[in-house]
Amino acid sequence: MATIKSTAVTLVLVGMQLDRSLARVTIEELQAASEDLQGGELDMHGLEVFRQRVVQVPHDWRAYGMLGQALVQKGLPGAVDALRTAHHLAPHVPQIKHSLASEILKSGNSTEA
Repeated sequence: MATIKSTAVTLVLVGMQLDRSLARVTIEELQAASEDLQGGELDMHGLEVFRQRVVQVPHDWRAYGMLGQALVQKGLPGAVDALRTAHHLAPHVPQIKHSLASEILKSGNSTEA
């Protein structure tokens, strides 16, 4: 029984640490990462800011859109999935439609775009 309690406490503490680390993504960090993304100078820290923002606010299409654009800029996989989620959350946003279609076309799937 003591093992179960200590495991439960450990899980709670780990969850609290994760919450604290996610809370560290500030508006200033998001703004700086967004500026770097638009300027074509996004580093891996900026990419991580966008990844953490998606976890923090999973229903925000902007977070997925920025993550998708960041992955495109860095040439990393997952951009289409992030942009597809952004489009699902906000199908009316033309920039997301355009970015998603462009990435699908780049992947060679012209019928889906």
